[in-house]
Amino acid sequence: MDAREFSRYAEFDIYFLFNPFDYAIYAEVLNCIIEQNRICSDRIQRKYLICYGDTNLQAIQASSAFSLVREERCPYRGNMIRIFELKI
Repeated sequence: MDAREFSRYAEFDIYFLFNPFDYAIYAEVLNCIIEQNRICSDRIQRKYLICYGDTNLQAIQASSAFSLVREERCPYRGNMIRIFELKI
């Protein structure tokens, strides 16, 4: 399924994105996650985005909906792992 057409993002608490798309699609998927959670904001729960690597980090940083909670380097591959909280 096209991730931009998925309509159930609000049902999940953790989103793991391992640089699966180019920048434009990645940004669209992030917008889908944000908007679907904004619509269902009556549910009080924490939501997290886990980002592995740096490829599309700019798309996350461009959004004010995500705030960095933690970052560490993967001990096996040396890539950065960042955890962002979705603020709606």
